[in-house]
Amino acid sequence: TTALVAELGLDAEVETPDVANGVYRDGAVHSLGGPKDALGTKLLSTKAKVRMSALVADVLRYRKSLTWGDEAAAASLDLGSAREYADRRLRNSELRDQLLDPACRFLGLADLQEISAVDFLALARNMGATGFFNHPEGMGFLTRALAERVARVECSARVTSVVEEGDEVRVTWTRVGESERTETAEVCVLAVPAPVLVEIAPQLDGERKGILADVVYSPSVNVFLGLDSPPKDPSWLVLIPGNEEPELACVILDHNKASGRTPAGGGLLSTYWQREWSEAHWDDTDEDLVDQALVAMRRVLPGTDDHVAVAHVQRWRNALVTGPVRRHRDLARLQALTPATSRLRLAGDAVSTSNVEACVCSGLRAARDAVRGVRTDHAI
Repeated sequence: TTALVAELGLDAEVETPDVANGVYRDGAVHSLGGPKDALGTKLLSTKAKVRMSALVADVLRYRKSLTWGDEAAAASLDLGSAREYADRRLRNSELRDQLLDPACRFLGLADLQEISAVDFLALARNMGATGFFNHPEGMGFLTRALAERVARVECSARVTSVVEEGDEVRVTWTRVGESERTETAEVCVLAVPAPVLVEIAPQLDGERKGILADVVYSPSVNVFLGLDSPPKDPSWLVLIPGNEEPELACVILDHNKASGRTPAGGGLLSTYWQREWSEAHWDDTDEDLVDQALVAMRRVLPGTDDHVAVAHVQRWRNALVTGPVRRHRDLARLQALTPATSRLRLAGDAVSTSNVEACVCSGLRAARDAVRGVRTDHAI
């Protein structure tokens, strides 16, 4: 992603804040810093820190297969769920409950038994090896910059069918109040959630459709709280173990991520909730959802509820890919089933992981594969 930003000539606009993560435990936020600082944190006991050596060893052992954007490379790692991995390999309940559990709740808004151990190890590996950057206008700056460099962008439209036929791909789409249109292209990359892929790409064979139909997404009801005064905590992310707050998964302190996110002196909190909570409260009124968020904030970040100036609720149906646990094998199989000459390629978190880096990598790979498939003499 940073290479793409550089290619777009936007290096000077991005900011590289210090990584500051916290974990909520026993009524306080304990600084975790970056992964390399974990041994110095007061979050974990000495015994738990000693057992972390097994985790570090596994990250190093499997690091070449734990690459965001090439999840199929980890197909041979059959480590089970994060819960199975913790109980079998780490054998320390404190490490499981205070580190793996909140990390997995952040990854997929789901419990340890629902998240792949490979996904957790990939998070540990990449968080330790990756630099962080942000932008005053949010990560949407990258999408807008890319859109400005292509000939045509259609918004507020719904694709109903994508069909590969001969030496072209036909894309049919509609917009409210307008007649149906069909566009043709030499190749097409589909970067949409798996349930949408299954719906609009009828040519996918039964096995590929089955793999995509098995992809599990967590829905997310997000409550955003704008503050007239931010909390003093320096973290940009506060992870929350399930034994502390079973419903609230994590809180992002957006004002600590980059400048310009709030008016001067203000703060912004983004609350993310466990999948089961979002499903149960999906139809609640915005007012009720904000009230529930304020109750949780009184416990996790005391005093912030007294400074709320504005609140906003967002409902996100396909928020984060959660499973299945052994989906990396499925992704390798999906790649193998895709003909080398296919003009229709898949990208996005349906075939990778729900983060910017993984999806950017999947998009680049899909575009390259598509061009290679139809232009054997084309230099890429």
